[in-house]
Amino acid sequence: MAELDETTPATLYRSRAEWPDQRAGAAMEAIGSGPLAKMVRLALGDPDGELWPYRVSAGGEVFEGVAIRALDKKLRGAGPASTR
Repeated sequence: MAELDETTPATLYRSRAEWPDQRAGAAMEAIGSGPLAKMVRLALGDPDGELWPYRVSAGGEVFEGVAIRALDKKLRGAGPASTR
């Protein structure tokens, strides 16, 4: 996989599930696309502070839930990101 940076093209998805335990069977809706850093900020900006409904896809990798926070730290130079 290619190294990801702030400008890597990315897509942000949001689950249509109402609760985390319903996520597995729920559809994911693409709600935005653009630079990776922007898609991560949008997910982190959830008004309820919940990350479980979100998925960011970039450079062939998928980041879900709390892995989005790890990706944000990596993009800011604070360490490696986990994909799960």
